[in-house]
Amino acid sequence: MEINSFIDIKRIEEISLIILRKYIDSWYKRRQQEWEYTQLEYHPFKEGDKNIPNYTENEPGYQLRVKKTALDKIEREIEELFSDQDMFERDVLKGKDGNIPRIYFDRHIYLPLLLEDQNNVIQSTPPGLNTGEWKFLKDMKKFFQSPDAEKLFEGYEVFVLRNQSRGHGVGFLLEEERYFPDFIVWVKNGEEQHICFIDPKGLQHQINVKENNKVQFSKEIKSYEKQLNKKKGDNQVQLHSFIISQTGLDEVKKNNAVQSVGELNEMNIYFPEQDGYVDGVFRKVLGFKKEVSY
Repeated sequence: MEINSFIDIKRIEEISLIILRKYIDSWYKRRQQEWEYTQLEYHPFKEGDKNIPNYTENEPGYQLRVKKTALDKIEREIEELFSDQDMFERDVLKGKDGNIPRIYFDRHIYLPLLLEDQNNVIQSTPPGLNTGEWKFLKDMKKFFQSPDAEKLFEGYEVFVLRNQSRGHGVGFLLEEERYFPDFIVWVKNGEEQHICFIDPKGLQHQINVKENNKVQFSKEIKSYEKQLNKKKGDNQVQLHSFIISQTGLDEVKKNNAVQSVGELNEMNIYFPEQDGYVDGVFRKVLGFKKEVSY
């Protein structure tokens, strides 16, 4: 850049400050991440965990904000929900099925799981599941009702938890941001435990998916595993991370130098349109090789 005036000098100073701030911030984040490695340790999941929604300090539940015109019918449905087991176990994915959008999945640690209300009648804290999140749970629910799942998980217990965001959920520092995958899944028996962080996520603007820090986390999480197991004194716990792409395979392939869905599966990226993708994810977790069709 040529310097022809004091304005040019000022511009160079501004650019230099931007570069310097970015370097310092990057350096600080790396050191913070290294420090986190030394501080992390496993803890048993307990009833009062912050990842379970509370509507008061000591009372678990959602906080609901409801339009005044719908208040009576919502109150009636809540009363029926906790007095009628069949109603409690019913999925409400469309307005004609009920007024409180929700999904029932008996592997989840708390129930019911609320969905985003597309009609904007109900707003919940924490927010309800978005479309990608509840569709993933629906696919999991369908798989767990199949003979294949019964055979795959013979001898294992499986628990699912919707991971909350900052201040409540489990997060990992990735470069400039803290990453909170949408779901935690435990697959355990008396000898081993797999903790899986699964994130239904769009990849539509990703030009080089291999460089995406959330995709790379499937490898980086093994550094956490190594550090935590060293501190624990055994290798009983294994950590895994998966992306369930909400962007179609054709679009992801078009924007990236990948030749096949198998190459993306190797990076722990799976697609809902893949036949048997939930089975493929958990077979990979448990060390069984399976090609997932598309």
